[in-house]
Amino acid sequence: MFKLYFIVGLLLISVVGLAQNKTYKDSKIDSVFQQSFSFLDDVIKDSTIIENEASYKKFNNILDFLEDISGISSHRKGTFVGLIYEGYNYLKIDLDKWKKWYIENKSRLRWDNSKGKIILK
Repeated sequence: MFKLYFIVGLLLISVVGLAQNKTYKDSKIDSVFQQSFSFLDDVIKDSTIIENEASYKKFNNILDFLEDISGISSHRKGTFVGLIYEGYNYLKIDLDKWKKWYIENKSRLRWDNSKGKIILK
């Protein structure tokens, strides 16, 4: 009888551990998307936040990430100056599409430990 309780206890611990790990990974994925969306919202409100090379790289990395994961292209012309020329209405339209895509597809997103990135299943 003790062995049965021991085995059941181990199974419960394993299941709880897996559930907690999945919850952590889900929150990590959500955090990446929310931080990306927040940064782009800030750029739309005030383009001067892209004031140096580091913020310019961050901006482009976010656009690359969202384009790659969603398959939705942005209206950028490859440079931040191009986006200024096009106007921020395009960035707002792209951001709205990416937010909608995320809501519709977040259950299909997984963290791939071997690649160290978010993938779509």
